[in-house]
Formats: sequence, C-alpha cells, structure tokens
Amino acid sequence: KGLEMVLKSFEKVLTDEGIEAIDPTGKAFSADEAEAIMAVPAGNGEESGTVKQVYLKGYKKGDKVLRYAQVIVVS
Repeated sequence: KGLEMVLKSFEKVLTDEGIEAIDPTGKAFSADEAEAIMAVPAGNGEESGTVKQVYLKGYKKGDKVLRYAQVIVVS
C-alpha cells in the first residue's frame, strides 16, 4: 500500500503541474509523441501501424513532449 500511495501522490503532483501521461495504446502510431522500439506481426483484428503496447510511459505538458512514450507497434 505504501508504494501505491507514493505513486498516487506523484501522479497528483504531475497533474497539478499540467503534465499528462502519453498513452497511445490502440491508436495509430505517431512519431510526434512516441518512439517505436519494436514491431510485432498483426494478430486477428489488429491493424498495421497501431500501437499495441506502451513499454515506457511518455509525458507531455500542453503541446510540448517532455519524454516520448516507447511503444510496440503492429507491423
């Protein structure tokens, strides 16, 4: 429980500063917010060029990217 409380406090600090997490899961890959670190073959119903999973969260403040999300993309 202690770690969970610390994470919630940290997320509140980020939100209070106007910083939001970048979560492009299921969306079309965009190099403006994310860095593709791996490509995986498309499965049933998956569309090429979409983000399958976020490996490392990214963050932005307004339109400025502070850290790009590292993602796995469907090829």
